[in-house]
Amino acid sequence: MMIYVVNNGKDEIRLEEQTYERLFESCCNSVHKDGAADLYHELVNSFNIPTINKYAYLTTLGITGFMSWLRVPKSSRSGRGWVTSLQISPSRYILPPKHENHKLLEPFLPKEIQNKLLGRSYAIDSPHPSKETSKTGDDNNDNRPLHLRLHERPITHIQFNREGDLLFVAAKDKTVSLWYTSNGERLGKYSCGGVVYSLDVDQHTKYMVTASADSKLILWDVKTGKQIESISFEVPARWVEFSQGDKQILVVTDKVMGYQATVHVFNFDPENVVNKITPAFTLDPLNVKITQATWSPMNKTILASCEDGFVRIYDVETRHLVHTIADHTDTVTKIVWMKHRIMFLTCSEDGTARLYETKTLKHLKTFDTGRPVNAAAISPVLPHIILGGGLSADLVTTSRVDSSQFKVRFYHIAYEDEIGGHIGHIGPVNSIDFTPDGKTFATGGEEGLVIINHLDNSYFKFDKELDYGTNSN
Repeated sequence: MMIYVVNNGKDEIRLEEQTYERLFESCCNSVHKDGAADLYHELVNSFNIPTINKYAYLTTLGITGFMSWLRVPKSSRSGRGWVTSLQISPSRYILPPKHENHKLLEPFLPKEIQNKLLGRSYAIDSPHPSKETSKTGDDNNDNRPLHLRLHERPITHIQFNREGDLLFVAAKDKTVSLWYTSNGERLGKYSCGGVVYSLDVDQHTKYMVTASADSKLILWDVKTGKQIESISFEVPARWVEFSQGDKQILVVTDKVMGYQATVHVFNFDPENVVNKITPAFTLDPLNVKITQATWSPMNKTILASCEDGFVRIYDVETRHLVHTIADHTDTVTKIVWMKHRIMFLTCSEDGTARLYETKTLKHLKTFDTGRPVNAAAISPVLPHIILGGGLSADLVTTSRVDSSQFKVRFYHIAYEDEIGGHIGHIGPVNSIDFTPDGKTFATGGEEGLVIINHLDNSYFKFDKELDYGTNSN
């Protein structure tokens, strides 16, 4: 199969004949394939633009030329070389080549379609919306899910910063990526020496800490991307978290190679020029894997979720175990806090998520999904929780599953009813997070895909009487 590539040279635009294999190889290194696929779908299906034949023409367009075609202001562009998008183009608008040096005429699209494309932010590499777009005020244009496809291996942890304008993504490909929440533009990435299992960002988005499989806790400068300091352990670090106030950092090390799972606590002093991270204390090791550890309100206790289905609670002052929650029958995968930490939610592979009151540790609600729950998030503005998970990757190929297996499910926090869902992932969902304003949530999956969902106004108007339990009389 032969295809033609648009080569945007200095003096002319000419078409070069290449094999499909060569184009695919060159595109895999620098191509943003999602934007192209979405654009093609939009042109052919939404705007009813037919193609002459079922194969159409595969082309690559330079980001500068393509954005000029869509009339995106230069100030909104973020160029990364001319081979930036694999686009399946309707041949009605891209003229078929006659010979190698055939000049491609200026692509033509009806003005109303150009405006719709601009309004829906279909420019390559997700640049900032143009001024014309921002003035339209059309909610439908701003709330399309953003699919972030950078990582080649499963997503392990995602987290918004305190302001909610930045999204940090950790993955098993040994990198952490940083994205704009509003439009999905990538700002950069941080490279580690091993699989990154967890990350956390301080309240000023100045420092980031990562826990990775190379047995290191690493402190990063968020702005410059430089490693400031690192602490080495004997075994992989599984979880890391700043305390409230960012004065301490806890790290969970794995149960492997004869070592027991341990929660380490370090003091953090950003003003210290020599050592910003210094050891504080270590909790009693456990002969069971710890999946997560987190600080309670005022940093009085540390909660540890464990593989045996228990949640163990330690007093920070005495450093002893003071309480154990044993309601789950399988691994507790995650502990998620409600805003102000007055309640917390535990997720488990037994297919349930359980809500507890922080002060009394009283069990309040149970949300049964029938599938392993790997991640959850609690809305800071509505009485809703989001649960995600699904069968583990090693069981998917031997079990009968459908698209609903990996659906992200919304539940009402008071009535325990499922009120909605979102299908987007084709593998287990490993991490979910809400922005602090509750208007956006993101999910990270086993297939390496991150989806940012901007909730529209209809979500916040959804069944208010049910949400708040008011009477209509």
